[in-house]
Amino acid sequence: MNVTNYHPHPKNPVSVPTGELVREAVDGARDLVQIELALALDEVRDDIQRMKKMAVWSVAGLLLLNVFLATIVLGTVLALGGTAPIAFAAAGVLAVGVGLSALIAYKLFPGVPLRRTLERVKNDMNQLRERIA
Repeated sequence: MNVTNYHPHPKNPVSVPTGELVREAVDGARDLVQIELALALDEVRDDIQRMKKMAVWSVAGLLLLNVFLATIVLGTVLALGGTAPIAFAAAGVLAVGVGLSALIAYKLFPGVPLRRTLERVKNDMNQLRERIA
């Protein structure tokens, strides 16, 4: 349903029977609910896509964290009897990868679910209140 093309036809309320006004109000409310449901479904689909991406980056970050910890252990072992600078340099590179994947996962997190839908519903309620008043 295309929301931008919806334009109600204003009529003179004095010349329209009450039953027709009620019917138009119910039809308008039904249309509004259908539009909001369609928009909410779109938003949920977007949020699910972002959650999938966030999960992938989180898993990648956890795997890199695991490798990072293993490299630190290896570096410690090498420090006790071998050349540690190379092992610690590799651990530093992996630490940067862990930080980047954590940052990407955090930015992909959608935050408040259905935020745009909640804002639209609040806006619709305010408009209805203004029309009633």
